Amino acid sequence: MMMKMGEHGDCSFCILTRVQHSGLILKKSFAPNSTKWSKRFFIVKEGFLLYYPESEKKTFMKRGYLNIHPKGVIPLGGCVIEPAADLGQEFMIWIKSDGFINGSVSLAVESKYEQEKWVQVLQEAARITWDNARMGESIIRDLETQGLQLNKEKQSYVEKLHVETIALRDEIDKNLELERLNAALDEEKKRLENMIKEFQREHLEMKNEYEETISAMKMVQQDKKALEDTTETL
Repeated sequence: MMMKMGEHGDCSFCILTRVQHSGLILKKSFAPNSTKWSKRFFIVKEGFLLYYPESEKKTFMKRGYLNIHPKGVIPLGGCVIEPAADLGQEFMIWIKSDGFINGSVSLAVESKYEQEKWVQVLQEAARITWDNARMGESIIRDLETQGLQLNKEKQSYVEKLHVETIALRDEIDKNLELERLNAALDEEKKRLENMIKEFQREHLEMKNEYEETISAMKMVQQDKKALEDTTETL
């Protein structure tokens, strides 16, 4: 798409720059069915063809500054640039693009040499711009592919983390259950130990009572024996 801009003479809107090519060229009017040609000062800069009033050439050549407010800008990326000829203009240059409203831009120079030089410069600028665009698209595709790969890896990591979390939770549950079982076993062990202690205590008491009973029976037996012996003496 071709862009027209307003003229601006303030040098604060100028920048010192390096351009690929510059010169005066005739430009055919963009008006439909127009046969009017106007001389303009053209500059090829970084994939764009900028044009100014004819008077801009003197300022540019004197100061080396590029006015950033041209009358118009023609993006060259993807354009077809061809030499041509027409009635009244032997050394024409056509710049064609599907993005142009009128389909093409018609330029004309004064010699075959100028025509070949401008066509070469414009084709090179268009090619480099187009290659850069394709490179940019390739980089974008690579970044998108890398992004998809990262998303897949992230999803895989999330799923793995989820599985590990569940496994850890199960392990924790098992450990908690084991802790509960150990606590129950400890309680049962304490209960059994207490029962054994109580049994031992009761057994000891019974033993003591039995020994006391035996001792008492022996004493009774001795008393009985002594009584019998006394009776026999009488």
